Amino acid sequence: MTALLEKVERRQVQRTGPKLIFERKDIRFSNVGPDLLRLSVDVTNTGDAPSRPDELIVHTAPLGAFVPTRPLLRLALPSIGPRRSTTLTVEIAVPAAKPLGPPDRVPPSRLLTALDLGDRSSKPRRRVGATAGTALDLMALMGRRNSHFAGNFNIFLGNTEVERHLAQAVRIYPGRTNMAMFVMGDRPDAYAFELAGPGAAWSVNLFDGTHARSVALVPRDGQVVSERNWFPVQSMRMMFLAIEPPEGCGAGELEVHITQRSTQKAAVVEFSLDPYAVGPGCFVVP
Repeated sequence: MTALLEKVERRQVQRTGPKLIFERKDIRFSNVGPDLLRLSVDVTNTGDAPSRPDELIVHTAPLGAFVPTRPLLRLALPSIGPRRSTTLTVEIAVPAAKPLGPPDRVPPSRLLTALDLGDRSSKPRRRVGATAGTALDLMALMGRRNSHFAGNFNIFLGNTEVERHLAQAVRIYPGRTNMAMFVMGDRPDAYAFELAGPGAAWSVNLFDGTHARSVALVPRDGQVVSERNWFPVQSMRMMFLAIEPPEGCGAGELEVHITQRSTQKAAVVEFSLDPYAVGPGCFVVP
């Protein structure tokens, strides 16, 4: 009987311990100035005991999925009481990106070269409050810098990794073919895609434009990628969305859900599209 009671007590301790969680939409970022971004992460303790102090490790990458990340900074995480939350916030410099040229003169392969994703084996170098720069913004490289940085943040807490890949408040042009882009993969594998969100009801086509003669020619030179089928690749790809919002449309959210065959992991690349957004937004093609 004593042994049974001890086993029950151990189970109760496990059930009432701390449990820290955060999800994709608990990661928020937006520019507070042209060269300064504010990143916030909400962390919740759903357990019945206070958590120990810990830290979040933050990585950055260009907008995309399954791409190499670069260590950026660490955020001290204080003890969180049972069934309570805390928000960690830091401001980060956004490096200026020298435009490569207009879409009709820049091949997508040159964009990949300009990203210079670097060595993933280095350790995080910065502490709380540091302003190490974000990854480069793809649209800024095309000379179309928008109000908010578009890119990835990967947040690590112990063995947990949560990612957010987001381009927000991007201007679209109704009745025309708008081009948005993201990076995908960095090694031989295969990926399956699915479009979601209100914007998926518009006319949207996905292209692998890596070998197009220019960004503007992707709809002509690129390879159309079908939804829900495995798309094999051998190296990093430049992916494009050709979006045709109808005349008179309002804002729309468009999500690209991507599954990697080798790991069965899924990632979501989010686009917040608005015909009234500030900035040049998407580029359009004839």
